[in-house]
Amino acid sequence: MVMGTASALLYKDDLSLSTWSSENIILTMGVCCVCMIFSFTILLCAIDKKYTKTFTSFLTGNKCIQEYFTHGTKDEYRAQILECHEVRIALLL
Repeated sequence: MVMGTASALLYKDDLSLSTWSSENIILTMGVCCVCMIFSFTILLCAIDKKYTKTFTSFLTGNKCIQEYFTHGTKDEYRAQILECHEVRIALLL
């Protein structure tokens, strides 16, 4: 998004350089990056605290389900996982 904005500001339709200087473009890109970081911070503050880990964790969905299944305390949760993945389990057997 930021690179697209910079490209649009840098070039005109006739492919000649526009009147924007490189300093103005870098400043615009910096402001856009700061705004994106600010909006992401607002998002993390606005949601429930127990869900913030889903936005900042490098854990993939498959690994999350495996950990949830192996370290889960209730058999109901394990049964739900098995029901959802019944076709995959049948293919493995």
